[in-house]
Amino acid sequence: MPKPGTSLPASIYHHALTAGFSRAFLVAAGIALLALLIAVATIRVRRQDLSGAVPAPQEAAPPPATVQQHEDRAALAAAARPCRFC
Repeated sequence: MPKPGTSLPASIYHHALTAGFSRAFLVAAGIALLALLIAVATIRVRRQDLSGAVPAPQEAAPPPATVQQHEDRAALAAAARPCRFC
């Protein structure tokens, strides 16, 4: 250890600066690797998505309403409305 009032050689400062930059690049590489792992884990692409194949529908569409169903709905709506005189 140098005596108070004397300066350290420049080589010590250069070594400290080089070691600091080296450590910073290692930390940056670790963060980049972590970001890559997170991206791979969260982005899910299946083979079907890449091939452009259309997946089979999960549930068929409901059949169209018949005339009887429309008449039933109209009668129910008319019964729920108040009369003109009320």
